[in-house]
Amino acid sequence: KTIAAGPTETINWLMPLNRLIVGMVGDEMSVRSNSFGATLTPLNVNIKGGSSQGVAPIEPVMVSNRGYFVQRSEVRLYELEYSPGQDSHESIDMMTLNPSICKEGIVRIAVTMQPDTRVHLVMADGTMRSVLFNRIDDVLAWTRIETDGTIEDIVVLPETGQDALYMVVS
Repeated sequence: KTIAAGPTETINWLMPLNRLIVGMVGDEMSVRSNSFGATLTPLNVNIKGGSSQGVAPIEPVMVSNRGYFVQRSEVRLYELEYSPGQDSHESIDMMTLNPSICKEGIVRIAVTMQPDTRVHLVMADGTMRSVLFNRIDDVLAWTRIETDGTIEDIVVLPETGQDALYMVVS
């Protein structure tokens, strides 16, 4: 299927949420079939535009039915949440209260689910940022993480009791 959405659109990633989300340089588009419950095929497709924020070429992460992606500026984190009233995904800026916390530039994203949900971001300067959030208690808190070295990469592995966050530090 060809998606005509701008003069130079590059697809950076696909994310399977309530709908298939296509992350492009200029938008996050929602792809679904023409009729409810029908199989998505090249001839049975309906594409809706998103926030027009655009996405960076950094792999997004999913938490339940929400997605988290780095905006095309590479300094902002956005959440994709399905809105039944509009039958589409809304892009929510996770940095409204602290817009400059990732000004160094984001290069990698990972998520831990236990004991709390946290999104971890590796920054271009070798530090890390983490955002803790809890919808029930209305919590959204950012923190900076620094080491004696340079954080190059992160990975999360599930373990009993809590997820383990491993870092490659030079």
